[in-house]
Amino acid sequence: MPLYTTGLCPLLQSSPHWRRERIFVPKPRLIGHFSVIREEYVNSMKNVRYLCLPSTPHEQIQWDLNTGFENYTDQKQNPRGKIDRILKFIQGFPHKVSGRDKILFPDFVCSRGFLSTLMKTPYPRPDNNSRIMAPYPNRNKPSGWNVLASKYRGTIYLWPIDGDTKMEDVCLSQRKAMYYGFKFRQMITTHQLNKPSTIDEPYVREKFSGVFDTKLGQHRLLYAGEIFGVDSDVALKSHSDFLKPSVKIIQMHTKVNAMSNSIFLKDKLMHWWCKTVLIGAETIYAGNRTRQGILESIEPIAVRSIPRKAQHYWSDSVCLKFTIAFLDMVKAEMKDIDDPDTVYQFSYNPEIRDQVLYEILPKDSELKVLPSWYIDFLDGFSAAGPVEPLAKPAEHRAKTAKPRVKTAKPRAKPAEPRANPAESRVKPAEPRAKPAESRAKPAESRVKPAEPRAKPAESRVKPAETRAKPMKPAEPKKSAEPTIPAEPTASTVKEKAYPAYPA
Repeated sequence: MPLYTTGLCPLLQSSPHWRRERIFVPKPRLIGHFSVIREEYVNSMKNVRYLCLPSTPHEQIQWDLNTGFENYTDQKQNPRGKIDRILKFIQGFPHKVSGRDKILFPDFVCSRGFLSTLMKTPYPRPDNNSRIMAPYPNRNKPSGWNVLASKYRGTIYLWPIDGDTKMEDVCLSQRKAMYYGFKFRQMITTHQLNKPSTIDEPYVREKFSGVFDTKLGQHRLLYAGEIFGVDSDVALKSHSDFLKPSVKIIQMHTKVNAMSNSIFLKDKLMHWWCKTVLIGAETIYAGNRTRQGILESIEPIAVRSIPRKAQHYWSDSVCLKFTIAFLDMVKAEMKDIDDPDTVYQFSYNPEIRDQVLYEILPKDSELKVLPSWYIDFLDGFSAAGPVEPLAKPAEHRAKTAKPRVKTAKPRAKPAEPRANPAESRVKPAEPRAKPAESRAKPAESRVKPAEPRAKPAESRVKPAETRAKPMKPAEPKKSAEPTIPAEPTASTVKEKAYPAYPA
């Protein structure tokens, strides 16, 4: 099949141009969990472990992490284990991942491991078989990857292939280094709250994974990631207990004391940060050990401080920007595809070319991302709920839909009590009318006092009449005989002293 270029060059993304604008990964939302027992998906919290640090000062620890290595056997891993487990979670809890515009809300479904691989791609990394040991051989050699992609019902599913280290290809020293990390996690965590593990307790590979939802750029992601332990004061019995603010997800890793600080900041710390930030953990407990496997100290590291410590070696913004650019490219190349039998293979091999390439596999290829049982599940799933034989999720949706109808009726009933307060508001207006009557009465009283004011007016008019009467003595002027004016009386003097003003 022909190879097509995408124009996406990972090593060029680490240039200073990509460092200018800072972006941050939002804290992922935990929507579910499951246990892995014998590489099989189990819907339970059986494998959850709680943080239980030793009472001995963390600087004075002397633990031999080789204890039990001779009895440890590696479990055979299923190549499809990671993708199948997240698909089984979707099938078991469709109501948690259903969308409005399409059947499932995420744009991409994948694993936490592949997302962290994408984030580390812009920087030179050792290959997968040598990254465990220190000092690392071929340090400046970046590792490549291959991932299969299928799109169905609007969601793209990513399944990395040839990305996991096969235990039969790992030498004894490397197997011991991996076992040291497993043993360290067992020593500082416990199945039973506040009951520390013992050094002689045999190690059994147990996994507890969470299902997370986050958004990078314009893409909604759904992925599963292993949770090494939780920091909690109470035992967790249900998923709702995980959502309490007091419960913190933690991660644990080991490193060799002889490792140089530059190698630690450039390689180890970036690897830890990429895996930890995707599950929302806030603290990493780093175990410092010797090359012989003797743990000497435990150091807590705040995840948010890691990019600042390693800013001279790598940038968290570059890691995130390349991941977003890759998702943009995949979505653009598969925008017209919606067929589970059409499989794209995206690959990156820096030894051949510093560019992401892709090819379309033939229809009869054995490499399929989506199994037939999952395709049948999606075909039977609709916006109203799944159909037979998935009756249980449909009943769950019907039960959850009933309360919405019932709650709509009580909303109309409370409207009636609202009318009563309105009536009570009108009724109090009646007593307000009574004060108005009382106010009207004073108004009448105000009019009544005006009557006395009219009487003086009349008195003022009457003097005018009396003032007119003295004019009558002028009649005698008609006669030639002189007349003697009458002597003024007290009433006439008063009237002259207080003349009457016109009414």
